[in-house]
Amino acid sequence: MSDRSALYSELFSWLETISNHEALASIMGMPIMVVASIKDVVVRKSAGSVNSTKERTIIYEGSSGPRELLESIVIQAEAALKGLEGVIKAREAKKDPENMTEEQKRMTTLIKGKKIQNPYDEENEKLLDFCNGILNTAAAIDRSLTEIKGDAFMQRMYKSLPRLSAASQSHATSAMGEDPTEQTVTLSSNASLAELRSTYETWATKARFEYCDLEVKDGHGNSSSPPNYKFSYNHDARMLVNSDMPKRSLAIARELAVLTTNLPVAWDSSVFLRVDESRVDIIKALITGPEGTPYENGCYLFDIFLGASYNHTPPLVKYLTTNNGTYRFNPNLYAEGKVCLSLLGTWDGPGWISGKSTLLQVLISIQSMILCEEPYLNEPGWASQAGTAASKAYSANVRRMVVNTAMLGNLKNPPEPFQDVIQTHFRLKAKAITEQLDKWLAMDDGIPTNGANNGGYGGGGS
Repeated sequence: MSDRSALYSELFSWLETISNHEALASIMGMPIMVVASIKDVVVRKSAGSVNSTKERTIIYEGSSGPRELLESIVIQAEAALKGLEGVIKAREAKKDPENMTEEQKRMTTLIKGKKIQNPYDEENEKLLDFCNGILNTAAAIDRSLTEIKGDAFMQRMYKSLPRLSAASQSHATSAMGEDPTEQTVTLSSNASLAELRSTYETWATKARFEYCDLEVKDGHGNSSSPPNYKFSYNHDARMLVNSDMPKRSLAIARELAVLTTNLPVAWDSSVFLRVDESRVDIIKALITGPEGTPYENGCYLFDIFLGASYNHTPPLVKYLTTNNGTYRFNPNLYAEGKVCLSLLGTWDGPGWISGKSTLLQVLISIQSMILCEEPYLNEPGWASQAGTAASKAYSANVRRMVVNTAMLGNLKNPPEPFQDVIQTHFRLKAKAITEQLDKWLAMDDGIPTNGANNGGYGGGGS
């Protein structure tokens, strides 16, 4: 067992002990008091006295309490369980042989006849039990807190907890009768930049990861069999319906557990994910353009599919913000949706490391290496032309495409399932974006927008 696994096991054992004692469980609802500021003041005893004393004032503030910190672990456990749904179904099928699929029956017969190893990976089973234990422990702690502190306290506490979506937070909201979908973001008209940043980052942290329904329904709300999805890799996804691949399930479970609480969020640039609630291998991503680049504050969308051999091979990624296939925003982002990135095996450089590389690495690489300050230099053979007239003209053309498509286009026709994210992003950053556009207008070279052939500047691409 690794050092990290040992640490998690020790933590879990500690939480289980707390959940079994009401007095200890109440500690979980208390804030952790930390020093906010220290101020030394020299005080003279009297007006004519030369003697003085130094007094120290220490101000404490309550930071996240243990229960709030535990919720981050709960969120990751729930995400991991989403990725292990295939293992859960297999476990239930073994309890009820009549409901086994033909493949499960075949494997069970094979085990009995040849005494081969259990086809359901042992690591999956361990992770499954560990995650269920975390959820059961959190629920037990909450029951003790409710009995000791009362419903009013629990309502206040639940409102302060980090959240994903209605489905993922049902354990915390259903008991209190709270509407978990209500996430109204209010903002004062005279808010300072610091207040704007804080409000934006608080909202983005809550909105960065959610589950949603990406299935295509008919007029009566019914799905086809197998389902179709609002997704570029719909055919690939349908081919893997009801597939049982334990190693892939484990890889996806671990990936989701990390993504739920580690997606980068900042005023300058953020990453948002939407994962299908029944097929966690179907993912949509939105990245807001980094500050100081020609992509600043635009919204860039991607479809991501974790294929049959994930994570031994990289995910499939398609770029969607292309003005209906007419705009090429970057030498590495083609108008037909191809994403050129070494991690994906579509560009020169360090590639995907089987079993070790992650989707989070892919997302951060797109955010930082493709949506960059001087995209002209991404084209092979142009790397030495930093600051040239050609590079500046390329960036000016990118800015025009960004305004037309990644800003106005997304606002006029917000793509599913990011309508709320797009509208809130532009509403909270309206003042900053207005100033940014005024600056861009002053910098513009007046040349008409050209989206074709690498932004109108040729180049062979990858």
